[in-house]
Amino acid sequence: MRPASARPRGDAPNVGVARRVLVVYVLLVVAALSCGGGEREVPTGTGCPPVVIEADGPEGDALFVRGTWNAFDLSTPMAFSGSRWTAAVSLSPGDYGYQFYSKTRDSWSLDAQNPLTIFVDGQRLSRLTVESCNYPRLEVVSRPEVSFNAYTLRVRFVPGASGAGVDLAKSTFALNGDAITPAFDASSNIFTISRANLPRGQYRHVFKVIDANGFAAKTLYAPVWVEAKKFDWRDAVIYQVMTDRFFDGDQSNNAPLDGVDARANWQGGDFAGIKAKVEGGYFDTLGVSAIWISSPLTVATRAGKGMGGDTHFYAPYHAYWPIASGWTDDFSIPGLSSPIEPHFGTGRDFHALIDAAHARGIRVMFDFVPNHVHEDAYLYREHENDGWFNLATPGLSPNRNGGYTCGWERPVECWFADYLPDLDHRNTNATDTIVAHALWLTREFGADGLRIDAVRLMIPDLLQALRTTVRREVETTGIPFYMVGETFTDDRGWDEIGSFLGENRLGGQFDFPLFHHLSRAVLLRTETLAEFAGFVEENDGRYERYYRSLKADAGSSPLGRAPVRLEHSIASAQRTLGTSQSGALMANFVGNHDLPRALSVANGDFDGTTQGGAEAGRRAWEDSPKIPSDESPYLRLRMALAFLFTSPGIPTVFQGDEFGMPGANDPDNRRIMAFGEALSAHQKATLEFTEKLGRIRAEHSALRRGTRKTIAVEDDLWVYRMEYAGDSVFVGMNRSSEPVSVDVTFESNETTPVDALGGGEVPVISGKATLEIPSEGVAIFVVQ
Repeated sequence: MRPASARPRGDAPNVGVARRVLVVYVLLVVAALSCGGGEREVPTGTGCPPVVIEADGPEGDALFVRGTWNAFDLSTPMAFSGSRWTAAVSLSPGDYGYQFYSKTRDSWSLDAQNPLTIFVDGQRLSRLTVESCNYPRLEVVSRPEVSFNAYTLRVRFVPGASGAGVDLAKSTFALNGDAITPAFDASSNIFTISRANLPRGQYRHVFKVIDANGFAAKTLYAPVWVEAKKFDWRDAVIYQVMTDRFFDGDQSNNAPLDGVDARANWQGGDFAGIKAKVEGGYFDTLGVSAIWISSPLTVATRAGKGMGGDTHFYAPYHAYWPIASGWTDDFSIPGLSSPIEPHFGTGRDFHALIDAAHARGIRVMFDFVPNHVHEDAYLYREHENDGWFNLATPGLSPNRNGGYTCGWERPVECWFADYLPDLDHRNTNATDTIVAHALWLTREFGADGLRIDAVRLMIPDLLQALRTTVRREVETTGIPFYMVGETFTDDRGWDEIGSFLGENRLGGQFDFPLFHHLSRAVLLRTETLAEFAGFVEENDGRYERYYRSLKADAGSSPLGRAPVRLEHSIASAQRTLGTSQSGALMANFVGNHDLPRALSVANGDFDGTTQGGAEAGRRAWEDSPKIPSDESPYLRLRMALAFLFTSPGIPTVFQGDEFGMPGANDPDNRRIMAFGEALSAHQKATLEFTEKLGRIRAEHSALRRGTRKTIAVEDDLWVYRMEYAGDSVFVGMNRSSEPVSVDVTFESNETTPVDALGGGEVPVISGKATLEIPSEGVAIFVVQ
């Protein structure tokens, strides 16, 4: 839907300098972005109650709602009554932009309570989506009742203005893709699904309900998890899988491109390969509870040159050149038989992988690419000249397709390459299409989270639209959906990373500043452990402050009053049950697919910096790093992994880092995975160490949720204590070539500490114990 075309007058808001002067609640009106449920007739007359807009503010003010429906004039004043300001406006179904205006102060502001925005003539406005009250709606009555092997789900049908009931014959209901018939009580309008004696896993319900007048409710997605212990993302360990480079489980879909070096070509990894390792218990032994996999979408069928001056050709094995973006239940892209990349398998194979992971309690996250598409994508071919893409940047030379190729001085507008058109998310239609696509992908395959690619290259409005839709249409049963972003920065990038965090943006980000400091302190030894400890002490709570600050700025009322939702609200305003994630949850890592391998950095194979410099780029193609024969780099890698597994946040392990895979830059850091007897003795020992870390972390809440206190710190030594809810663990890191002894005082109610990595008990004498930290090593002591 396009916004009204009224142009703001000369005194319209300057969005760049608008300040928030009041807190406003919009009732009834802010709809979820995607319109679900298929094409629906839009009535020409509403016959619906007016939209009520409410604001908190001082009585002596003079407040107005100024928007596209009134040409931004002063014809919609707000009236003060009972400590609040209100205005009622009668609007036809459609999209509108608005801001609030204080005549007393001559000041404009966006609606701080509405995370959705719309751009009209380049101005950022709060977005108001009004749907006809003729449509019915669906809502989950309450959180599902779940036991270890059964559940009951109740969904209420709320009739539209006519009061028409459900047409059961035309409505459809699905459970994990299969048709079902829920019980329906016509007197209460409640559907009930009760199932018992179930194996653990995820149960996805999709309701598509039509009333007796032919009006369709917005599709309702209601996931339920059956498991012995409730999952919490704070307890997760994420394992990053680059699908093509993990394991070849089905050679029938292998199809490398002609003329492309094997190192940058398709190498055969697929959904069947990941599924085989899931069912073989590989992830269980590591303590992995979430897998982040490559984007599953169909990508370009031809090679392209690398970024910048890279003259090598690459196949799109990494899945970052999508051509199926935009696919939904209601829109199949012409020319594609499936939106799923055939090199990885079929949609059926993808479902089988996810079902296998869910059966073991493992969550699955998809890489999601909302910043760009490939030039062969339908969206680009169809909308190149519709304002969907960033083209012809003033003052900068356009590439062959009319865009500005990244020089990073204007990151939001730049293209990664001339064949990767950059989406302009100021265009409402483009954003709605991408968000609806993400919703479809999540519902269809039961995603538990998304890793958002290239966050810094997009305006935050996209994240806000995506997060709002997830909250309303994915978290319907109260199950948190983890959205983590990639904002690649240097070691001082916390302000930029933090700016994308918040209740209405991202739940977490990859902590690049921590990565840089960890690499320098542990892998490279160019920063002392004392310096690292000082950084970590501040960093442990840093992003929570950003998250809370943004949440308070965009989601709280000075009067502390919650927004009211009236019974005759518009059909698409989805009630939510709330989620358990209430703060920032960062993803901590020591390696990923865009960095030279941690083991090779520790081995000194590059220029002594965390990203390896030009040497890491050169050695990606010639003189590639070998598997070290010396144990030293493995000891450094183990220490880095130990820090990740004994710190709050989510340890995130890139495939191969659990044992120490060597490699320079892309594509050398993406070698096909090795397993079993293909590993060296040092690699096997490192894998065993990582498996121990996974078990220890799973057993101790202090390591997952605790607060850190430094016990001893020197240039080459750091001992800290993690504590949470009565659980207490000591962690020692020793870079020196000699073992170190550290005396620790214990409380009277604490007993013998135990070496969790394989040593015995440590005697406590007169309230003191001596902890031994091995040379070039780590020790973890659990307080009994």
